[in-house]
Amino acid sequence: IDNRTGEIRTTKELIRFDETNLDRIRLAREIKIRARTKDGYHSYQTYVSVNVIDINDHAPVFDKPGKICVVENTKYESDANVIGKVNARDYDSGANGQVMYELVFDDEDDNDDDDKHDEHDEKDHDDDDDAEEKKKSQWLREVFEVNKLDGTIRVINGKLIDREVSDHLKLKIRAYDQGVPSLNSTIVLDICVLDINDNKPAFDANAKTVFDIAENTISFSHTFKAVDRDLRQNGTVFYYIDNEKQVNKKSEEEIGRKFLIDPTTGRLTLNSPLDYVERAQYEIVITAIDNGEPQQ
Repeated sequence: IDNRTGEIRTTKELIRFDETNLDRIRLAREIKIRARTKDGYHSYQTYVSVNVIDINDHAPVFDKPGKICVVENTKYESDANVIGKVNARDYDSGANGQVMYELVFDDEDDNDDDDKHDEHDEKDHDDDDDAEEKKKSQWLREVFEVNKLDGTIRVINGKLIDREVSDHLKLKIRAYDQGVPSLNSTIVLDICVLDINDNKPAFDANAKTVFDIAENTISFSHTFKAVDRDLRQNGTVFYYIDNEKQVNKKSEEEIGRKFLIDPTTGRLTLNSPLDYVERAQYEIVITAIDNGEPQQ
C-alpha cells in the first residue's frame, strides 16, 4: 500500500490458487488498513476485502493407484464388476477443479503426419500397425468402462479376457477438468490377469501313436506329452490309462496287467512281456488330466 496515496497494489510474488497457499489466500481476503494523521494523534481503521479469482492453471494429478487385477473368462455380476478406481486431484477451484475421467484408446491418436512415408513397404507396415491398434482399441471398448464422475473401473464383458493371450493389460485413463480451456493428464494402468482352469491338456496332434513291440520282452518305453496352457496347478498335467474307455472288461484287465504309465511324466512301459499268439494288438486309451478345479 502506498502510505501517501492509499493505493493498494500486488507485489511481484505470484498468487497461486492451490492447496499450499489456501491459508495465505484466506488472509488476503480481509486486509486491515489503518489511516492516521501526520501528527499521529488521530487514526481510523477499516477492512478491505480482496477476492482472489482462480484461473485454470493446474492440470489434474493422479494419485498412485493400487494393484488392479481381473479374472479371465469370467462373467461378472453387476454388483461385482468393479475392479478398481483411479483418483485425480485438481488444485483449482470451481469448474476449473472439477475432474472427470475417460478411457483413452490408441486408435484415437492423430498420426497423420507420421503416415507420410516414401517407401511403400514402410507404409504397408504402418497400415498393419494401425489395423492392429484399431482391433485392440475396439476390444478394450468392449471389455472395460470408467465412470466419468468417480473414476470407478468396471468390466463390461469378462468373457473376452484370456490370460493365455495376454497376462497383463494396459488401460489408459485421462482425467480432465472443466475449465476453459480444459487441462488434462493421463495414467496407464497395468492390469494383471488372473488364471482360471479354462484349458484342457492337449496332446501333440502329430505325436506317435502306433508302435511295434517285440514279444517276450519288456524293453519298451515311450513318453507321451500333453500341454496345458493354464498356470500352476491348473496347468499341471497327470496321465493315466483310461480303463473306462476300453472296448471290454477283459481288455481292461489285460491292459492293466501288461502296461504301466507314470502319472507325472507320461512314460508308458511294459509291466510284463507280450505274447503274439495270445494277442497280436492292443488299443490303449491314455488320458491327460490337469489338477485344476474343476479338472479338465
